[in-house]
Amino acid sequence: MSSDITVTPASDREIIAWWDWASKFPNSISPFQPGWGRNGFDRNHQNQPRSVFVFCLSCTAGMGGTDTEPRPLSNAISSGRSILIPIYVAGSDESITVAEGLLGDKPHMIEFLINGEKPPSFYRADGSPNPSFYRETSVGSLDYVVDNSFGEKEGEYPEYFSAGYWAKISSSASSGVENLQFGGSGGRRVNYVVENGIRTIIPAGEFITSVKYER
Repeated sequence: MSSDITVTPASDREIIAWWDWASKFPNSISPFQPGWGRNGFDRNHQNQPRSVFVFCLSCTAGMGGTDTEPRPLSNAISSGRSILIPIYVAGSDESITVAEGLLGDKPHMIEFLINGEKPPSFYRADGSPNPSFYRETSVGSLDYVVDNSFGEKEGEYPEYFSAGYWAKISSSASSGVENLQFGGSGGRRVNYVVENGIRTIIPAGEFITSVKYER
């Protein structure tokens, strides 16, 4: 039962470590793509952070997407670490405001299920997500590899910013997790157009992501 599983907000330090981890994957081995779970192996386990005691899960980056096959969860549970979940997040090298805008117009339609149930600590009585799980974080410098799943240009960004909903399942409770489902829909999404070195923010349709994990 999800009510027996401890779910808490993530810290800024953990979120920063997640972005550093996520930026290191080229598309050829990236866990940030819908459907890779059907391959039957876990891409998440590579390069897990040492600075914080969490096991980072991936989501669908870039333009979003929906998992047709669940991703492996066993390594996260057996790691002995708390499981860090990027429920619905975005990043930008521009500002916190731009990162938040990438999520789409409020209210966000957030989905988060553990073993098919909504975690009581994450949802309020009216069904909306608990705002304590929403974080706006100054990540600091971030170095993206070439051909990454986030569509970012290769190289170091002196400042990077994150916005979104995160959750953490404690290591002591993770053994009770059989499956996870998370994501959201943000209405109108913003994107970038770059002409003559000038980046312009434009509406770009709906941003939808739905991620599945199972043991």
